[in-house]
Amino acid sequence: MKFEAVILCGGKSRRMGRDKAQLPWRGRTFLTHLLEELSEYEELLSSADHTFVSDAVPHCVVADIHPGCGPMGGIHAALCFCQSDALLALSCDLPLFRS
Repeated sequence: MKFEAVILCGGKSRRMGRDKAQLPWRGRTFLTHLLEELSEYEELLSSADHTFVSDAVPHCVVADIHPGCGPMGGIHAALCFCQSDALLALSCDLPLFRS
């Protein structure tokens, strides 16, 4: 079986007021932590709207097919792009995640 993971980074951060993926945590960002934890997956994606830009993302960023649909829109876009047998979808704000 081939496994793929997607990090959902497309939120508008209305309540937080800033990009949650870039929040600092233990000397790195939430996103950097997840990238390291998921490094053993065969494929790694990020789902985001067209405005998401980060030097920390060395993999494919999948734009939402239906913008404004929240996390389900990001999961839908990732599933449409995914070529694997299974897809793990994670929010970008999970600093305690361990693979």
